[in-house]
Amino acid sequence: MVAWYLNISLWHDFVMDASLVGFYLFYTFSYNWAYDKLFPITHFGHTIDKRCLRRRKRRQ
Repeated sequence: MVAWYLNISLWHDFVMDASLVGFYLFYTFSYNWAYDKLFPITHFGHTIDKRCLRRRKRRQ
């Protein structure tokens, strides 16, 4: 329906849809990565990093 309404071919419609999906995929990945870097997950006031995870694995 979008291709018919915009008077474009199905191929151009597919390329536009794929471009939007790719943009939002990149945008959400970048946003979540930046948010996690700016506001890391804390556990009892301590930042969870690789050292904490290694210690936790040794205890188990």
